[in-house]
Amino acid sequence: MFDYIIFLAYRLVLIPFAIILLKIAKSVLPEKIQTMIEERQDLVLPAMDSRPIWIHASSGEIEYAKSVIRKARAEYPQATILVTYSSPSALKLIKNFPGINFVLPLPWDHRDLVANFLAHIKPQICLIARTDVWPEFSYQLNKLQIPTLLFSATLAQGSSRTGFLARSLTRFALNQLSEIHCVSASDEEEFQKLKISTSLHCHGDTRYDQVYYRLHHPQPLKIQLYPQSQGGLTLVAGSTWPADEAVLLPALKNFFNQKGKLLIAPHEVKEERIQNLEKKFRELGLETLRYSKAEKEWAKEPVMILDQVGHLQEVYTWGDFAFVGGSFKDKVHSVMEPLAAGLPVIVGPLHKNNREALEFQNYSITPELKMVNVAHSEAEMKDLLQHFSKINSLEAQQTIRSQIQKKLGATTHVLTWIQQHFVKSSD
Repeated sequence: MFDYIIFLAYRLVLIPFAIILLKIAKSVLPEKIQTMIEERQDLVLPAMDSRPIWIHASSGEIEYAKSVIRKARAEYPQATILVTYSSPSALKLIKNFPGINFVLPLPWDHRDLVANFLAHIKPQICLIARTDVWPEFSYQLNKLQIPTLLFSATLAQGSSRTGFLARSLTRFALNQLSEIHCVSASDEEEFQKLKISTSLHCHGDTRYDQVYYRLHHPQPLKIQLYPQSQGGLTLVAGSTWPADEAVLLPALKNFFNQKGKLLIAPHEVKEERIQNLEKKFRELGLETLRYSKAEKEWAKEPVMILDQVGHLQEVYTWGDFAFVGGSFKDKVHSVMEPLAAGLPVIVGPLHKNNREALEFQNYSITPELKMVNVAHSEAEMKDLLQHFSKINSLEAQQTIRSQIQKKLGATTHVLTWIQQHFVKSSD
């Protein structure tokens, strides 16, 4: 009963007040939030020929949904597939993904807006990626008896979703769902601590399936730029920020002296950012090559800058090991892609946000090196680079890939759930 009272306060007071406040303060809010407001003000719901398979993901959670979309489309080629998102940053990740019929922003979690959306869309089933369960939506989906699955679900110990009042609202929303597929045993334990009544299963992480698929269906690269072996190793530094480079670049002196090559992919690829990066290397006495402008082989330059988006996962396969950026700034970017390519990874100290960065520190490739290794300083970075220079890269890659193989298959469990609840005659 207490959970329902908290939900009523959310429904009748918090959400209406929040929507009014957003509209009033729109002009002074960040551009991203202004875009969210504008998308929902002008939202036109499309006409649909059949009751859709509806998949929702907040933003980057789209990456967890892609393998599900692919499997659902293969199983039900005539079905209507609707994908919704919360953050506008998700749109560029999904709008051209094959197999989707409609992509829409999710309306605000207001009872009238939700009722209108569900009455118009009439989803046959709903699947939610990772975490983005909204109380009003889950409540009305349950009332309409629409089967709803939360997949690749996580709940970290000490999560803000488990605070005093948030705990009641989280539990209420989760209890409206039909089933939850969580990633790991630790997630399952945290969900159980909430005392939810929804059916709970530990089925793994669908993003591994997506990363593995992408690895075997790569975007085309300029193959002539593949690093030519001169006896040294190739380090791929992905999604780097200036704070990462301030530690990484000075540590590379001996690496370059040993004929090593660096392929660096800054997180931002605006012209000013690339020029500043080139300047840093000139100050270190290092020649650079831009991926976008290079036509011949990558031979004499010790550094190549990946100045185009969309290729990072593919170029990880060109490396012997990787550094993943953000880990000296505020939070590390994904380590899953280089691990899937078989690369041992270095991260900085700010990596606690990433479960794979934490988990793969438990797996060794040599007595000195883990699959994910942490450097807190330039000196520790130098030590790790020295250890990497002594390993057998092919053996390390085989060891890491075999561990990744064990993580595959979560999407199959999601597809089984779809098969149990989606009526094919509605295609």
